[in-house]
Amino acid sequence: AAAKKFNLNRVAVCGGVSANSFLQQEFYRSAGERCLKVFFPRRELCTDNAAMIASAGYYKLKNSKKTFRNSVYNVRVDPNLSLRSWC
Repeated sequence: AAAKKFNLNRVAVCGGVSANSFLQQEFYRSAGERCLKVFFPRRELCTDNAAMIASAGYYKLKNSKKTFRNSVYNVRVDPNLSLRSWC
């Protein structure tokens, strides 16, 4: 839908989800029907940010005076999170 909306003839799929073989097959099938070229990175490059998020959580908890039990219920979402002050 996005390729059609923006009049694109190529689509790149990236991130951790791009390693999903079923998703790749569906993209290739759909791209063939629409005369689109679709590109996926090599599997070893199909990563997501789960390790980074886990590391951020570790350092935040390590550098705080809170324990896991009383901090897990006070989670604040920050989509612009900076890790500099935690490490």
